[in-house]
Amino acid sequence: MAPVRETTHNNLNADRVASATKISAYFYGEELVCRRCVRDIVVPFYRIADVGRSTENILNEVAATHGIDRQDESSFNSHEFPKTVYASEIITGDDACFVCGLKF
Repeated sequence: MAPVRETTHNNLNADRVASATKISAYFYGEELVCRRCVRDIVVPFYRIADVGRSTENILNEVAATHGIDRQDESSFNSHEFPKTVYASEIITGDDACFVCGLKF
């Protein structure tokens, strides 16, 4: 049996912070796309050789190589490069990956 998690004010704040910083998906070409599918799209498109790295690491490399400022998402659109979608931004449980159908 799993231990019961005590709900306190501190635990709730920690959950909110984790939700605000956890990447759930990407917005790519006006569609929600899961981390795995973004990786599957980006790797061949940008000819990434070392595919054993995380999706974020690969996206950071591509952004740096192509002069994309990922910290300023207003400087590019989702057709040019995927924009990050955090768990706190997913509104309903009905959102799913446009490519594979994975529910967020």
